[in-house]
Amino acid sequence: MNDKIFNKIKRAGLKYDECLSACSKVAKEAQKHIDWNKDVGCCYAPGDGICIEIEAHLCPATRFFELMEFVGNDMIDEKTYLSNCI
Repeated sequence: MNDKIFNKIKRAGLKYDECLSACSKVAKEAQKHIDWNKDVGCCYAPGDGICIEIEAHLCPATRFFELMEFVGNDMIDEKTYLSNCI
Protein backbone atom coordinates (compact mmCIF):
# COMPACT_ATOMS: atom_id res chain seq x y z
CA MET A 1 0.00 0.00 0.00
CA ASN A 2 1.17 3.48 -0.81
CA ASP A 3 2.58 5.23 2.30
CA LYS A 4 0.70 8.41 1.47
CA ILE A 5 -2.65 6.57 1.37
CA PHE A 6 -1.80 4.59 4.52
CA ASN A 7 -1.01 7.82 6.40
CA LYS A 8 -4.30 9.38 5.27
CA ILE A 9 -6.22 6.31 6.47
CA LYS A 10 -4.40 6.37 9.80
CA ARG A 11 -5.04 10.10 10.21
CA ALA A 12 -8.75 9.68 9.39
CA GLY A 13 -9.00 6.97 12.07
CA LEU A 14 -7.39 9.23 14.65
CA LYS A 15 -9.69 12.13 13.76
CA TYR A 16 -12.70 9.83 14.03
CA ASP A 17 -11.56 8.75 17.51
CA GLU A 18 -11.22 12.42 18.48
CA CYS A 19 -14.76 13.09 17.23
CA LEU A 20 -16.17 10.15 19.22
CA SER A 21 -14.39 11.33 22.37
CA ALA A 22 -15.67 14.90 21.94
CA CYS A 23 -19.21 13.63 21.27
CA SER A 24 -19.09 11.57 24.44
CA LYS A 25 -18.25 14.70 26.45
CA VAL A 26 -21.04 16.68 24.76
CA ALA A 27 -23.55 13.89 25.48
CA LYS A 28 -22.55 13.82 29.17
CA GLU A 29 -23.10 17.58 29.41
CA ALA A 30 -26.45 17.33 27.61
CA GLN A 31 -27.59 14.55 29.96
CA LYS A 32 -27.34 17.03 32.84
CA HIS A 33 -30.21 18.98 31.26
CA ILE A 34 -32.54 16.03 30.53
CA ASP A 35 -34.41 14.30 33.34
CA TRP A 36 -36.95 12.38 31.26
CA ASN A 37 -34.52 10.00 29.49
CA LYS A 38 -31.27 8.40 30.64
CA ASP A 39 -29.98 7.51 27.17
CA VAL A 40 -28.68 10.77 25.70
CA GLY A 41 -26.18 10.40 22.89
CA CYS A 42 -24.25 12.54 20.48
CA CYS A 43 -23.43 11.98 16.82
CA TYR A 44 -22.37 13.74 13.66
CA ALA A 45 -25.15 14.27 11.11
CA PRO A 46 -24.03 15.38 7.63
CA GLY A 47 -25.44 18.81 6.92
CA ASP A 48 -26.39 19.43 10.55
CA GLY A 49 -23.11 18.83 12.35
CA ILE A 50 -22.85 17.58 15.91
CA CYS A 51 -26.28 16.60 17.23
CA ILE A 52 -27.80 15.44 20.49
CA GLU A 53 -29.60 12.14 19.99
CA ILE A 54 -32.42 10.83 22.17
CA GLU A 55 -34.41 7.82 20.95
CA ALA A 56 -33.36 8.42 17.31
CA HIS A 57 -34.47 12.08 17.48
CA LEU A 58 -31.67 14.48 16.55
CA CYS A 59 -31.30 18.08 17.64
CA PRO A 60 -28.27 20.14 16.57
CA ALA A 61 -26.05 20.55 19.64
CA THR A 62 -25.85 24.33 19.33
CA ARG A 63 -29.65 24.55 19.23
CA PHE A 64 -29.97 22.13 22.15
CA PHE A 65 -27.78 24.23 24.45
CA GLU A 66 -29.51 27.45 23.33
CA LEU A 67 -32.85 25.94 24.39
CA MET A 68 -31.99 26.48 28.05
CA GLU A 69 -31.91 30.23 27.46
CA PHE A 70 -35.13 30.03 25.46
CA VAL A 71 -37.06 28.10 28.12
CA GLY A 72 -35.41 30.00 30.97
CA ASN A 73 -34.54 26.80 32.79
CA ASP A 74 -31.56 24.45 33.03
CA MET A 75 -33.80 21.46 32.26
CA ILE A 76 -35.24 20.82 28.82
CA ASP A 77 -38.59 19.06 28.74
CA GLU A 78 -39.42 16.35 26.21
CA LYS A 79 -41.94 18.45 24.23
CA THR A 80 -39.46 21.30 23.77
CA TYR A 81 -36.73 18.88 22.73
CA LEU A 82 -38.90 17.06 20.21
CA SER A 83 -40.22 20.29 18.70
CA ASN A 84 -36.64 21.39 18.01
CA CYS A 85 -35.47 18.14 16.43
CA ILE A 86 -34.53 17.93 12.78
